[in-house]
Amino acid sequence: MYKGPKNPDPSIISGAQWPVNEPLGPISAMAAATESLGFGVTVATTYEQPYHLARRLSTIDHLSGGRVAWNVVTGYLDSAARNLGHTAQPEHDDRYAMAEEYIQVMYKLWYAKQMNMQHSLPSYRSHPY
Repeated sequence: MYKGPKNPDPSIISGAQWPVNEPLGPISAMAAATESLGFGVTVATTYEQPYHLARRLSTIDHLSGGRVAWNVVTGYLDSAARNLGHTAQPEHDDRYAMAEEYIQVMYKLWYAKQMNMQHSLPSYRSHPY
């Protein structure tokens, strides 16, 4: 932040990163009120659990008709680490290695959900009448 990481005044005055709202919440309302806008949301992989994020992104994807994109980041603020009881962020290369594994887990969760839906829903194309 401008004027040092322990000085929140510039952020408060400009509204940059203040307050930091959960980014997925408002998208369903905005998607319901629009038809042709896409929504990109930035979510860090370092401090989110993949299962919960996969569910939230899948829900927003469904509610928006496929108009959501995920901007994958690893985070850059030590305050995020301190918020969860750590003293500092993991090192850059460690965060990126974690992010690579995280994305692989996300794909597996989404793929498993897709496969489960295909097997649990009736196929109307093959129905005899």
